[in-house]
Amino acid sequence: MPSRPLIRSLSVLYKAVPLTSLRSCLFRLYCAMMRKRTVTVCLDDIRYRLDLGEMIDLCLYLDRYEPDVTRAINRLCKPRQAVLDIGANIGAHTLRMAKLVGPKGHVYAFEPTDYAFEKLRHNVCLNDFHNVAL
Repeated sequence: MPSRPLIRSLSVLYKAVPLTSLRSCLFRLYCAMMRKRTVTVCLDDIRYRLDLGEMIDLCLYLDRYEPDVTRAINRLCKPRQAVLDIGANIGAHTLRMAKLVGPKGHVYAFEPTDYAFEKLRHNVCLNDFHNVAL
């Protein structure tokens, strides 16, 4: 399994390539090489099982997944709220919202894809959030 510094180095290399088509090829090659290589990590006190061959998982691992959405969630989600995550995928935003709304709040996460839903279910189970309905 590649180390986190190696993965971060590959991320820097990827961003340094100026041609979008070449970057796309490099990313697809990297994802193919990493497919089914999983890690369990704790990010912001939230546990995830990530497949480093999947784009969302890898971006989450590298702390590069939708930073603008993450900032909005941090700003808008308050304790005791009920929130929806439509298209929850693996739970990147679902779990953050569950943490922010707290045990008296509730998160309703919807994911129609079986593959992503199973990953979502697993990630919710890794954490002690009893306020998430899938």
